[in-house]
Amino acid sequence: MNLVHCIRKHLLQRYCTLFSVFFFAVLPSFVFSAAAEPTSPDDDLLNLDIQDLMDLSIFSASKTSQPLSKSPAAAFVITNEDIRRSGATTISDVLRMVPGLQVAQIDAHDWAVTSRGFNWRFANKLLVLIDGRTVYSSVYSGVYWDAVDIMLEDVDRIEVIRGPGASLWGANAVNGVINILTKSSKDTQGTLVTAGSGSTEPVFGSVRYGGTMQERGHYRVYAKHHSWNDNGFSMNEDTDTGWQTLQGGFRMDYQSFNGENFTLQGDIYQNNGENGEPEGTSQTCDLDTNMTGGNILGRWTHTFSAQSESTYQMYYSHFERTEDNQDDPLVDDTTFGIREDTLDLELQHRFNLGNIQDILWGAGYRYIQDRAENRFSSNLEPDRKSSSIASCFLQDTITLKVDILTLTLGSKIEHYTNYGTEIQPSARLMWTPDDRNSFWAAFSRAARTPSWIEQSVRFTIVLSDPFPGTISILGNDDIEPEELLAYEVGYRTVVTPELSFDCALFYNEYHHLINVTSSTSSSPGEINFVFDNVMDAETYGVEISSDWKPLSWITLKAAYTWMDICLHPDISITGANNSANAKSNPAHQVSLRSMFDLPHATQADIWLRYVDSIEALGVDAYLTADIRLAWKPRKNIELSLVGRNILESKHLEFLQDEIVPTEITPSVYGKITWNF
Repeated sequence: MNLVHCIRKHLLQRYCTLFSVFFFAVLPSFVFSAAAEPTSPDDDLLNLDIQDLMDLSIFSASKTSQPLSKSPAAAFVITNEDIRRSGATTISDVLRMVPGLQVAQIDAHDWAVTSRGFNWRFANKLLVLIDGRTVYSSVYSGVYWDAVDIMLEDVDRIEVIRGPGASLWGANAVNGVINILTKSSKDTQGTLVTAGSGSTEPVFGSVRYGGTMQERGHYRVYAKHHSWNDNGFSMNEDTDTGWQTLQGGFRMDYQSFNGENFTLQGDIYQNNGENGEPEGTSQTCDLDTNMTGGNILGRWTHTFSAQSESTYQMYYSHFERTEDNQDDPLVDDTTFGIREDTLDLELQHRFNLGNIQDILWGAGYRYIQDRAENRFSSNLEPDRKSSSIASCFLQDTITLKVDILTLTLGSKIEHYTNYGTEIQPSARLMWTPDDRNSFWAAFSRAARTPSWIEQSVRFTIVLSDPFPGTISILGNDDIEPEELLAYEVGYRTVVTPELSFDCALFYNEYHHLINVTSSTSSSPGEINFVFDNVMDAETYGVEISSDWKPLSWITLKAAYTWMDICLHPDISITGANNSANAKSNPAHQVSLRSMFDLPHATQADIWLRYVDSIEALGVDAYLTADIRLAWKPRKNIELSLVGRNILESKHLEFLQDEIVPTEITPSVYGKITWNF
């Protein structure tokens, strides 16, 4: 369906109604209070002008702090203020504002999140980190987004790099890197209490306390709980998809007089809920999901001078997930339990070589131990696996012309116990002719290593009607890593002190993509599918974002994404055209955010989103919006009311074969935040 026609149709039916209701409700209070000065929180980043926002420091693009405007990559920063004013209660929802990302909710606790194509529940080309600790699962080569449930009030910023980051972050940083950075404990002193309730989220809240240790040390401890029910979802079957999370943790920061900084932090969590299986399979629809885990991370940074510093980091993480069929616990379990333990060591050193070269190098070692609890229908053979990755990287930023032209060359070399060695280079050129304009171009190579599932799984469905037989999905030890060659160009400009513009274009070539393909069967009634390197592909698109402050109390933020995928199946492999997941992205996405700082410590925010149809999955286009109203009766207390997905009675965002089709319906919640 034509994009313009779709948007026009939705606007005529719902968009005008939304804004009419909003402005009739809010505008009178503004008019009758015209003499009052708009107020906003002390930490409100909307008080910054556009140039200040463009100069926000970003770390993930180069592993060193640099202004966003000088970053030779398709970078986007979500600030804590963006998170607060979005009204979102999960990291996944927050990421909807980023151009180039596709975020789709599958059910109450399952999400499909990716960058620049190839989306599904375990999208395997996006690397996600929390304070430099990877949450990427080696079992599925994806992210359990229901386990990424950190306290949003403690997030300092979320840095999103679209495009490869493998030359610094390693394999699996293929289509992008998301780095969630939390605040220093020095910035979270005192007590914070939040509590809320709504139609979909009946109970959620958190408490955090921060204090000092001796003269230059600070700490914080926190606990949070969140529950979801299925009131915000419309399903084809009467299936409970409720979800509950309980998490706690701590962080300690110490800064010495001689340029040393030490951080120690950790988290522990337990999540549980229910999910269903589609009709037509041999499984019944009462699946109990339990997830537990924890992590601890230590980081020591020593600053020798303004041009030289070293960082040493170590973390350990533990994760367990099980899914049990409550209707018949002895048979018909469709998923295996998994346990993952990861130990990661890393060091890096930055220094200047002469006056024109900034050198960053580092080395790391990661040890991963996985274990599977095999079931009747699903198993991994062998059921235990240990693997290790030894790596080193080098990046050289060369100043070709001071403050105008820089060239960044770098590469990461990784040796895997199972796949051999991968070399992932990149070259990035940055041209800044003046203070308002910057141009960049990049070429990168990245690799995605096969997951344990793709190598060793055996998943079997037993058929009884109308004909007996079996369907099996089998792993393949001989598959090769996927490869990406990426070409990118970008342009950023501050048109006026009130208006900025950011554009990135990309063209990606993928080789040896892994998917399931049919194979010969040994007996009648038996159908086998095997993982294999079955196709190549090309993706290309454009990502645009813009910030505009027409008045001191109004901020508008827009984002637009267009992309397309061309698949090239290997015709020599039978069934290599199985590509539904490969084309599971909308062609067009639009995000429009309007933030108003009104008199009497009142704020109003509207977030309008349009997502095009996904023809390969049979998902229609949708237009929806969120509205947030907030009031601060006192400086340290905020009351907010949020309505989400309010334009349509329901809409489908994604389809996943093993999950009951779930449509998102409107919901509302209220929240109180008290800081003392």
